[in-house]
Amino acid sequence: MKKVIALLMVVITCFALFACNKPQEKAKKPDLSNAIELDMDAYNALKEADPKQAEKEYDGKAYKYTGTVVVIENSYCILGYEEYDLIFDLYKTYYQIKIYLEDEDLDKLKLEETYTFAGILETSFSPLKMRDGILIEE
Repeated sequence: MKKVIALLMVVITCFALFACNKPQEKAKKPDLSNAIELDMDAYNALKEADPKQAEKEYDGKAYKYTGTVVVIENSYCILGYEEYDLIFDLYKTYYQIKIYLEDEDLDKLKLEETYTFAGILETSFSPLKMRDGILIEE
C-alpha cells in the first residue's frame, strides 16, 4: 500500500511540475509593411494645437522615420539632431524619438549615421517612443 501511495504522489508531483509549465508564446510582431512616413513637424503642430487629438491620430499606429542616431543604449537608440546655440556658444542635442530595437538591429547602428526605422508610435513619452522597431535597410 505504501508503494502505491508513493507512486501516486510521484505521478501527482510530476503532473504538477510539467503540466502547468505551458511554454511561453513569443510576442507577436506587428505588421509594419504598411507603415507611413512620420511627419514630425505635422505631429508637433497638432500636439501644440490639440494634444488629445494628436494622441488620438498618432498613438499606436505604424510609422517610418528617418533620422540621425545620437544615442545607442542596450535596447534602444535615440534619433535627434545637434544645433549650435549662439547664446551659450555650444552645440545642443535635441532628442526627437526613442526607438526600441532587437539586438541584431542595434549592433548595425553607428552614432551620427542616418537610418530609417519602422515601429509603433507611442506619443505619451518625451521624446516620442517607437516600440517594436525595425531597421529598414535600403
